[in-house]
Amino acid sequence: MDFVSGLSRQKKTTTNVPLHSWGIAHPLLQKQIDTAEDLKKIETLKKQFSWQVDLPFRDFLLENYSIIITDLEREIIWISHNFVKLTGYSEEELIGNKPMMLQGEKTDEKSRKKIRENLQKFESLKAKVINYRKSGEVYNCNIEIIPLMNDKGTFTHFLALEKEIC
Repeated sequence: MDFVSGLSRQKKTTTNVPLHSWGIAHPLLQKQIDTAEDLKKIETLKKQFSWQVDLPFRDFLLENYSIIITDLEREIIWISHNFVKLTGYSEEELIGNKPMMLQGEKTDEKSRKKIRENLQKFESLKAKVINYRKSGEVYNCNIEIIPLMNDKGTFTHFLALEKEIC
């Protein structure tokens, strides 16, 4: 009896085992899992705070944009998996801190000032910034910061999209 015919005679059992549990998952599968988790969390936050925002979050995540959400005091309340990969910091190290922890001596003071002024006025902005990874390595990025408003017209949080410039 050859192997193939022996398989057909074995008792068939059906057990659904996720592919990633086999240890042979393709990196794109992990990207899809991370994206799904991030989208679920964004939807939860949108409902929790009644945000009036309609952005293509799935597209941003699949195009490797990092997403950061802060409260009005600019403390990080949530970050996407892409942001963890970009910066090298864990979620635990980032939550409760301010994004300015990523800035350093090469970060342009004009950019910092522009960001502060726009946030104080609850105005969206786009800027190029030099940030630092946990390792100390410098990286350039484009950021877009959007104030988030609830269904009563009150600003509640800021959302930042960040993309590394190569």
